[in-house]
Amino acid sequence: MAKLLQENAHWLIVDVETTGLTHEDALTEIAALRVSHGHITGTFHTLINPQQAIPEVVTRITGIHEAMVADAPPVKIAIRDFIQWLTQQGTTNHPDPVFVAHNVPFDLGFIQRAAQKYEMTWPELRTIDTLELSRALLPKPRVAHHRLGTVASYLRIGEGQHHRALQDAHMTWHVLEKFIEMCSDKD
Repeated sequence: MAKLLQENAHWLIVDVETTGLTHEDALTEIAALRVSHGHITGTFHTLINPQQAIPEVVTRITGIHEAMVADAPPVKIAIRDFIQWLTQQGTTNHPDPVFVAHNVPFDLGFIQRAAQKYEMTWPELRTIDTLELSRALLPKPRVAHHRLGTVASYLRIGEGQHHRALQDAHMTWHVLEKFIEMCSDKD
C-alpha cells in the first residue's frame, strides 16, 4: 500500500451521502474529485432524489431534506452522469485513477449497487481506503476513533466532518495527502 501511495499520482476521491446505512437505503448525494499530480483536475457533484423518504436523523446529520432533492435527478440518471464524467476524464493524459474514500466498502458499495441495478458498467479501479490507513497510521489511543472529521482534526486539516459529499471529498483528499507524507517520512 505504501508503494501505491508513493507512486500513484492519479486519484478519484469520492464521498456519498445516503438515506441510511443498509442496502435498502439510497443515495442522496455524490461528489468526486479527480486529482492528478497533486492538483484537482475535475469535480463532480450532484444531489440525488432517492425516491424514498429521508429520515429526520439523516436530515439532522447531513442537512439534506426531501424538498432539497425534489428536483434532483433520480439515482439512475445521477449514476449514469457520474460514470460518463469518470469515463470522459479517463484519457491517455488522465489514466484510470485509484478510487479513494473514507470507508471504501460503504461509498463504493452504494455506487456499484446502483450501477448494477440499472445495468451500467462500473469500471474496475484499484482502491485506497483512508479509514484503513487511519487505523494503521494513527492507532488508538492516538486518536479516539477513526471518523473522517476526527482524523482531519487530529491532522490539523479541518474542523469536524461536514457530512456533505463535496466537503467530505475535499477533506478526504487532504487526509490522503497527509498520509502520503507520513509514509514518505517513514522511508
